[in-house]
This record gives sequence, structure tokens and C-alpha cells, in this order.
Amino acid sequence: DLGGTHVLELNADVIEKLFALPNGDDSPPRPSDDYGAGLVKLKDELRIPRNKDIKTDELRNILSQLVDDPLRDGLALKVFGLILYNKFFCPGYSLRVKKEATMIEDFDIVKLKNMQICQLIVDELRLAIEAWQKAGADWRALPGCVIAPVLAYLDCLDHRSINRKDKRYPRAIYMDPRKLMKLANLDILKKGGPDPRSWIFGKLSVSSLVASFVVQFF
Repeated sequence: DLGGTHVLELNADVIEKLFALPNGDDSPPRPSDDYGAGLVKLKDELRIPRNKDIKTDELRNILSQLVDDPLRDGLALKVFGLILYNKFFCPGYSLRVKKEATMIEDFDIVKLKNMQICQLIVDELRLAIEAWQKAGADWRALPGCVIAPVLAYLDCLDHRSINRKDKRYPRAIYMDPRKLMKLANLDILKKGGPDPRSWIFGKLSVSSLVASFVVQFF
């Protein structure tokens, strides 16, 4: 809620504009709480003992080993898909592969471009926010593409000194980290302590682009 009638909406179209990810018609797989059998199968394929975890920080090492063996190209693509789901599209708090194991059982990289990846990110972000609201822990983080609302917000700030070409909609996709940091610094009213919740933004006005960029999140 940006005040007045301005409410940022995060929908599949916004995610597509911000990240240029697939926004097709086919429903992508989702993380599953019933991952036991799928996880065992994945461990067997990767030749990992069933009593050992698949650590998320080891996924790239596993992939680098698989790509050296032409006979395991299919499995290498499957691990690549696991990295996409586990580390980017819908990352969670866990440091080991669990719910994502079933998402790559029939992974086909060619079909990825026709999937509703943008909607998957929106749905996962909504679930992450709901979990965070219920947790009540001061420092519990939000997993997922939470940079999306930050980019959407920065994109709607009215700052006249931005280069004319960067006023194309949405502007955020044309901005580099330096420009984004400049906007954030210009918009801050009060930078409090180490807890970001004590920081206050809103110095810059919201541009008229908000009307076409927003409606509501849920």
C-alpha cells in the first residue's frame, strides 16, 4: 500500500516485465510436501546414499561432475532444473533438497519456455509472505523473489533526473545496481538501526505510471 489509491500489484505480467521469465500457458510443477519417494529416486539417480542429504550448496558441484559424463546429460539437465527451482524460482529456508525433488521428475528444458513460471513465482511469494506473517520471529527472512516488490516500488518513483530512455515502462529493467541504489538513497526519509523495519522511505513522489502498474497483490 503506497497510500491514497496507489497499491502495488505483483502479478505474472509484472514479474515477466521485471525478470523476462517464461509466462506461458502450461502449469509448472509445484513444491510438494509428499516428496519422500521422489527424493529417494533422485538420490538413487545421483548415486547419493539414501541416509545422506542433498545439500543445496552442493548442487553446482554435482552439476559440474555430471556434465563431464556424456552418458549422464539427461541427469545433468535435471539437476540444472533443480537449481532453477530450488535457488531461484521458489527457494525456501531449507539447506537441503526436499519439496523440490518431485518438481524435476519429468523435467524437460524445452517445455520450460511454455510454462507459467511468472505465476509460480507470484504464488510462492504469496505463500512466503503468509508464512512470515504467522511466524512472529523478528529476523525470519522471506524466501523467494522478494526483490520483485522492491523493483516494482523503485520503478514507480518519480525522479526527474533519470535519463529519458530509462523512463520506458517498466524502467527498472533498464536500471543497473548503481541507478537503483541512487533511487533508494534519494527516497529514504530515515535510516534507523540494523533492523530494516526501522527505516522509513517515501521522500520521492510516486509517478503516474503506478495507475497502470498496480491494483492489488492478493
